[in-house]
Amino acid sequence: MKRPFPRRTATALAALSLACALPLAAQEAGGVLMQFTLSQRLQTLTNPDLVPGEEDESSFSSNTNLGFSLSSVTRTDKLTLTLGGSLRHVDAPNADDDVAFGFQSPSAGLSYARIVGTNRLSAGINLAVSDISYLRSVTVADTDSTDPDGGIPDDTVIDIDDEYSTGTRRELGANAEIGFGVGGPVELGLSLNARSIRYSDAGPSYDDSDGYGLRGSWALALPPGVMLSGGLGYSQFKEDGSSTRDTWSLSNTLALQQARGTLSGTLGLSRIEEGTRSTIDVGWSQALPDGALGVNLGVTRAASGDAGLTGGLSWSQDLPNGRVKAALRHGFGANSDDQETRFTNASASLSHQLTPLTAMTLGVSYVRNEVSDSDSTTRQGALNAGVSHDLGQDWGLGAGYRHTVRREDGPDWAASDSLYLSLGRTFSVRY
Repeated sequence: MKRPFPRRTATALAALSLACALPLAAQEAGGVLMQFTLSQRLQTLTNPDLVPGEEDESSFSSNTNLGFSLSSVTRTDKLTLTLGGSLRHVDAPNADDDVAFGFQSPSAGLSYARIVGTNRLSAGINLAVSDISYLRSVTVADTDSTDPDGGIPDDTVIDIDDEYSTGTRRELGANAEIGFGVGGPVELGLSLNARSIRYSDAGPSYDDSDGYGLRGSWALALPPGVMLSGGLGYSQFKEDGSSTRDTWSLSNTLALQQARGTLSGTLGLSRIEEGTRSTIDVGWSQALPDGALGVNLGVTRAASGDAGLTGGLSWSQDLPNGRVKAALRHGFGANSDDQETRFTNASASLSHQLTPLTAMTLGVSYVRNEVSDSDSTTRQGALNAGVSHDLGQDWGLGAGYRHTVRREDGPDWAASDSLYLSLGRTFSVRY
């Protein structure tokens, strides 16, 4: 059963941490920094449920987003506390989905990092409480990001929720990582992560779940220009009403650095409940004048026994006043419900600095997911445009538009349009 975008919460926490993160210059200076963020966003959205034939339905939301970060930095250590939330009002097509003005979506995170020589240690914990119906509308029409590097990840399944519901989701996550010999001829690493999701007052297809993961990694520098790296991982996923799913994964990559670029070969194995997924992949990457190009092509045998071509292409190019980027990825992976999924992701973006204070972005994206054991296929595409303007004194103004279309197993496409206007400020106090 599908759940609404657990990676979205992680992404939201990462975005808050990024917004409140300590600048590099401040990290070098050390000390304690308090940073506050305040932003107001007004958004109108048509067909928030993305249901064919309901394009006349619309919703309006007002969000005052609040963020706080407290960081303590020394030469070897960094400790950061982040807090966030929103004062929100939502006027939805269905009165039952309205959200009265009040404090919503509280979040908190605590992270620690220590670097001593070539050894590194990091750990973190975060908690987020989210309104499901609002998460849905944000996922359909989130246009605040103007990051030209933003886009579709190369190696993950992008979940597309196919059911609208109300209720609350609480997510608790923790992670820890240790590395030895980082940057040296021999690198060793170990990482652990855990995530727990709980729903209340939600639809019957929203199930509580728990997930855990452990992974060891290594990298060995062979003769000059040759690197052998890999990893061995184990993960466990448990959803209410279902049996525990165990996954073992092993990967090895051999990379040969040449004058014009890097040639690599990868062998990957994943053992899941349905069987074993195996992949052989060959890739090439090289730096271009003011840009980069990467391509890989491989063959994957899915756990179901089906075999198919996999691969990807990524390209970026710096422009005199901006940047253009494109990416394509096709392969097999596990979605948030740990179901084997054949996916195709494509994205392209253009950023341009109109004036020293004003920038614009244009982007298109496409996602196609086919769940192996259910023959369920979902397609979703989006076109977005945004403009941002620096008002000075840490103030920023933004506006944008997004058009989204989606088709599930049926023949009909659903469409949604969104407009937003935002005003925000970030300010800090050091002592």
